[in-house]
Parts: sequence; structure tokens; C-alpha cells
Amino acid sequence: HRAEFRPKRIVVIGNSLSAGIGDGAVVWPKLLQKDYGFEVLNLSRAGLRLRGAIEQAKNVQPSELENSLVILEIGGNDILARRDADVFRRELEELLNLVAAPGRTLFLFELPLPPFHNRYAEAQRTLSSKYNVILIPKNTLTGIIGKPGATIDGLHFSQAGHHLMADIIYKIVSGG
Repeated sequence: HRAEFRPKRIVVIGNSLSAGIGDGAVVWPKLLQKDYGFEVLNLSRAGLRLRGAIEQAKNVQPSELENSLVILEIGGNDILARRDADVFRRELEELLNLVAAPGRTLFLFELPLPPFHNRYAEAQRTLSSKYNVILIPKNTLTGIIGKPGATIDGLHFSQAGHHLMADIIYKIVSGG
């Protein structure tokens, strides 16, 4: 199990769910550092899509990823922008190819999807298997988003939502 694994750092590549949206909330990656003592490199940006995440990953020094746990919370903006599912698959694979390596543990949030968007889910599942990525089930995000008071607008986390997310991520990465 992962319980004995303590990464050198956690690297988060994500969109506004990880970066926050300027409401002054302390975001969950920062809470992982503050409350749980992890060293966290948060490369998240509001509005980030897979193409931008690829560019973010290219700018990370290999030493910053060494013995790291990489959390990918990305792809939702691509779906909202109605990006083609084949482009989504290619760009997700390009991102995984950049960040997957021995000595790294990768987690990818499975995206809650609107009806008739199954090809995105299939791409996430297939590529997660291919790159040995731990897929965090979509009900993790929907469970937090659905809690009263956890969002400020039905999607983006309130401070309470960021705390819930940090607690859940801590349990996931610590094997609990």
C-alpha cells in the first residue's frame, strides 16, 4: 500500500478548482502544505486547459518532479470548451508522457461528464491504465461539489470546500 510512501513533494497541475478564482480562499494545495506538512508545488491556473498544462509541465525542472506525487486536476475546461475528444485524448497522453516516470506517483481526477461525453472518460481510463496513473473516481469531486456550502457558485470551492478537498486528498495520498 501507499501508506509508507511520503513523497518529496506534491506537484498539482490543475485549473480553477485547484488554483481558486480570486475569492481569497486558501486553496486545497496550500492546505495540504499548511495542515499536513507536504511540500507542494501548485502549477494550477484558473481556466487552464490540457494544452496549457502541457506547457506548465514542460517548464518544470525534472528535479522538481523527482520522488514526487503528481496530482492532475485538469480537462474540465477542455470539455466545457467542447474540444474534440480525440484532441483531448492526444493532449492528455502528451501531458502524461511528460510527467510519468519512475519515482513518481500520478493521480488523475476522473471528470464528471455531461451526457454523451463518454469518449472523454474512456480516454482518461485507457491512458490512466497505460501510464500507471491512479484515477480518482469522479464521485470524489461530485461528492464535494454537492455538499452544502462547499462551493461559491455550484462548482468552485468555498473555503469549506477547499478544506474538504485537502482532507480527502490527504486520505487518498496517504493510503487511508
